Amino acid sequence: MKRLFLKIFILLIAFFILDFLIGVGMDQVVSHSDNGRYYKARYSLEESTEDVIILGSSRAETNYVPHVIEEKLGLSCWTTGRGGQILPFWNAMGRGVVDRYNPKIIIVNVEPYFLEQGLSFEKAGFLRPFYRSHPEIHEVIDRISPHEKFLLNSRLYAYNSSFYYLLRSFIIKDLDGRRADKGWKPRIGKYPIEYKETQVVNYSRDLNQDTVAYFESFINGLKGSKIYIVISPDFSKSYVSSPSIEYLKKLKDITLINLGEDNLLSSQNEYYRDPSHLNKEGAILFTRQLCDEIMTQN
Repeated sequence: MKRLFLKIFILLIAFFILDFLIGVGMDQVVSHSDNGRYYKARYSLEESTEDVIILGSSRAETNYVPHVIEEKLGLSCWTTGRGGQILPFWNAMGRGVVDRYNPKIIIVNVEPYFLEQGLSFEKAGFLRPFYRSHPEIHEVIDRISPHEKFLLNSRLYAYNSSFYYLLRSFIIKDLDGRRADKGWKPRIGKYPIEYKETQVVNYSRDLNQDTVAYFESFINGLKGSKIYIVISPDFSKSYVSSPSIEYLKKLKDITLINLGEDNLLSSQNEYYRDPSHLNKEGAILFTRQLCDEIMTQN
């Protein structure tokens, strides 16, 4: 029996050593990566000092052109946007920024129905490798599961399912966007459907009160910066009203810019890569229109 316990003890010690060594190695990969998803997240959390910060999902990543904002507004710009991410991830990025400094402008790209949807924290697990060094994101990561803070004592767990995204930037350069584009990931090509009658969309679902409360906490954490909530266009859809839009119109200390009801952008397929994302040309036009709106507000 003693021999069995000794073997188990040795195996546990070996596991902890292996876990530590692999974790330290992966930490070094993250800290030395100059390209890719983890570089972008690290830069957003640790190094960004730009005047304009953009938060959001894939539309924040593809539709907003920092160089156009810099040219039109005369302010430096960085987009933290990440495809497939929702409100908890935006909150983590925002916390990582405002914990260090207050940008002059924070732009939050939202969907016209995002407050009707429920909260999911699992997707923000992408940020687990930053948990040890960034206490400001603990509130987000801890809500993935009741056991998260204990599981993250394992460095291997922190990098679970991340190895592909962590290493591919060293193999395929600029796959997640060029560093020079400041977080922008342009989509090349044109959506093949040439014409589709624009559908005027009016949602009537109930707001999700948990999501509303979380969003209010998120916005309150950004105070100190001028906040713009922006709705991007979709091909062939005009978002005139929804519970989310009506709620945002009533908020104080933020400015809502709804370009989701812009008929020029929504009706032209040559500005789109797919129905929900602008291509490079469309993104440039959209960002110019957004800058015009911001300048009009000031």
